[in-house]
Amino acid sequence: ADLRRRWWMSVKRRIRPGRIEASKDGSAIVVHFTTEITHLSEDGTPTLVEKAPDKREVPMGKAVRGLRAEEISALAQEIVERCRYIPASKTKQVEQVLARLHAGHPPPMPDASPTTHSHGPWSSRGLSTPTMGMRPSELLPSASLDRIDEYTDALYEDSMKLKAKGAMRLLRLCTAVQPLEEVSKHPTLLGVLSRELRENAKRSHDMAVAIVGIFLCLSRFSCFHLRLQQHQCSDVAIRVVEYESRRRKMLAKELELSRGRMVAKGSTATAADKAELEREERRYGLVLHRQDRLLQLCFLMLLGLAEDTALQKKLAGQHICKLLLMVLGRDGEELLAVALCFLQKLSIFEDSKDQIVQSTEALSRLASLAGHPRTDVALGAWRVCYNLSFDPRCRAALASHTAFLSKLLSGLQQPATEKIALSLLYHLSMDRGFRVSIASRHREFITFALEHVAPSSESHLHGDLATAFFINLAADEACAKAMLESPLLPAIALQAISRGEPKMLKALRHLASFASCRPRLLAAMRVPEGPGWLQELVRLPAP
Repeated sequence: ADLRRRWWMSVKRRIRPGRIEASKDGSAIVVHFTTEITHLSEDGTPTLVEKAPDKREVPMGKAVRGLRAEEISALAQEIVERCRYIPASKTKQVEQVLARLHAGHPPPMPDASPTTHSHGPWSSRGLSTPTMGMRPSELLPSASLDRIDEYTDALYEDSMKLKAKGAMRLLRLCTAVQPLEEVSKHPTLLGVLSRELRENAKRSHDMAVAIVGIFLCLSRFSCFHLRLQQHQCSDVAIRVVEYESRRRKMLAKELELSRGRMVAKGSTATAADKAELEREERRYGLVLHRQDRLLQLCFLMLLGLAEDTALQKKLAGQHICKLLLMVLGRDGEELLAVALCFLQKLSIFEDSKDQIVQSTEALSRLASLAGHPRTDVALGAWRVCYNLSFDPRCRAALASHTAFLSKLLSGLQQPATEKIALSLLYHLSMDRGFRVSIASRHREFITFALEHVAPSSESHLHGDLATAFFINLAADEACAKAMLESPLLPAIALQAISRGEPKMLKALRHLASFASCRPRLLAAMRVPEGPGWLQELVRLPAP
């Protein structure tokens, strides 16, 4: 009970419904929603809010083809009742989507059997029960804590099917909070699970997923971390990741060889050859999808254990960073989000940071992911880049990517990434090479700085960061000349003097320190009211 209270006090989840639309092929209703995870401190104060957009599909099957116009409302009501991601207030939207789907499928002929509509819409019309929001009871076999020894004994069986089923039943137990302590205290269970994952993960994917899922459930509570480490669960998970990474390389190489042979055959390739290549590509895609699920669980488990600084250093020493960098080349959004979160945690260590900085491909991939359409993936890439930007080598590498600079400008315009992008921009502006590049090829950053420190600016959320960026630009002669061409500068300078703002006066001192800029600055400061600003400037040092 205490564990359950601690869990619900530390994390709160909330589902925010989004738009509802028909799928492109008209075979399902697509339900969009956002999962908000609020992390709370011990006193109940929110410390972090994570938002993860997602969607689910309600497969319609043949339901729409046999649907009558007068039955749309009843079907919509039943869909809302069965799908926990659709609130009752969205019933009208579901009706509208069903009406559009119905318009593309004419009703049945008058002589159709009347029994077609005699039962509920989920069974009589061929409508599959939606899998969204499925609970452990729907995905895993039933289990009882009283039979935990029986499930443990199943792991000693020779049959991999029996081993997998035993692991799944144990995972079903771990999906609830109460049995976790009993599982962790079992005299042999964690040791057997660790051994089976080490020796037989290659032979049964389902068993590997179930065992890593058990470790993940336990890793969510720090009181079980010591037990997991005693049985080397983190080491075994890393070995699984290493094996799956090698396996993917081998499969990719085989697929490339098959494609090369097809190209070599040219016009002599037969239909059978093409069909065989398509089968290999489908198999490769299926393997990658299964791997993504397993790797995501492994990284989540390791991430849960890595709240201990000592273990973080150990993981950094095991070069897990290289394994995470290999994952960045995949397309699975959930896996990318977890990998980037892990990289953010590890990038504060010198060894891990050097591994990332020394990989040109990794930096290019991070720069590309910064523009990812999914917010949590893009935000994770920004955070990793920010941690790396304390290293001059990384700043130089990022500044050399023209595409990354365009993404940086876009990030400054998005509320979710504005602060982290501005922080990164400030770090980049500390290098003279980047400032020269801004003055010659990317003057939009100078315009951004001027607009955010101008008296008429409506954006003051990150005023200190914008001011610091402005000061760095003013320290470069080429950027200073570009600033003096802007009509915003006189108002900025006059406000800084009239209010006696130390940081902005420092920027003006930078501008005035260049002999080529002083005449332009004085010309820009000429106002119809006279040189009153000069008198105010002279009075500033007075008490």
